[in-house]
Amino acid sequence: PAMGIAMMGDGRLSVGVSGIRKLNEPGAVQPNDVWSIGSIGKSICCTVIGALIERGKLRWEESLAEALPDLIMDSGYRKVTLEQLMHHRGGVPQDLGFTGARVDELAGDAKTPTAQRVRYAKDILSRKPIATPGEQFAYSNAGYALLSVIAERAGGKPYEALVHDFIFRPLHLRHSYTDADDLPKTRPSGHIEEGSSLVAHNMTGPIEAMLAGAGGGLFMSLGDLATYGAAYMMGLRGRDGLLKAATIARLHQGIPEIQNGRLYACGWTSETVPSLEPFDGHNGSNGTMRSQLAIFPGASL
Repeated sequence: PAMGIAMMGDGRLSVGVSGIRKLNEPGAVQPNDVWSIGSIGKSICCTVIGALIERGKLRWEESLAEALPDLIMDSGYRKVTLEQLMHHRGGVPQDLGFTGARVDELAGDAKTPTAQRVRYAKDILSRKPIATPGEQFAYSNAGYALLSVIAERAGGKPYEALVHDFIFRPLHLRHSYTDADDLPKTRPSGHIEEGSSLVAHNMTGPIEAMLAGAGGGLFMSLGDLATYGAAYMMGLRGRDGLLKAATIARLHQGIPEIQNGRLYACGWTSETVPSLEPFDGHNGSNGTMRSQLAIFPGASL
């Protein structure tokens, strides 16, 4: 199966790919092919929320009770703020894995991605919180699913359309897609292990829509992903662009995770690992592909 890497620095974009799109089939991977980016999409969700805040549609300190007034929720969620959700500190269940039966149960008879997300949001909010708001870090796909529903209501469009409006179009990303788009017919396939064999497999169906805010159903080329990262680098250096520099600075204000001391901001981590200078980034996987985005504030663009 294919692998690829892109690097942007000194004003140049370099892309390298190797391998085949699908095991045991012809077809070499190409530089502009699109890949599932998984939870890197959490920073994209925070970008959408940030754009809506800049437009006066939402507020950093807005509570779930204010943002979703028509949804019945456990009282423990009412004061949870958008910023706490983005920091994974809202006490929301984590929902890090699903069975097919559970997905079918959550989606029910909902036909559209928006309706599927609302059904999922109602289920999340009916459960007891796992912690007091702001008390602890607990990485939560469910929390970001709630953010996607909030974004849709504030923006007046499906979440997928907001991603195009606030990210793909402003950055002129020509090889970036949501699950609601017509995806290229030729693209790298995901793979999973079955016993001792590796077989082609791709996530489809309601689970991608339900977890759109958490990174489900997002596909980008390596070059487009690097361009997105570069837009954040510019913001961290004080330049308005994709978002105002002040918005990007707030989205990058990390809080230590209790488990390992790593800083988690809003869809971004700040990390130091052996042999690398400090970087901000996020990894992602939908179970069939793995991805990593890293930006190095000390490097040159």
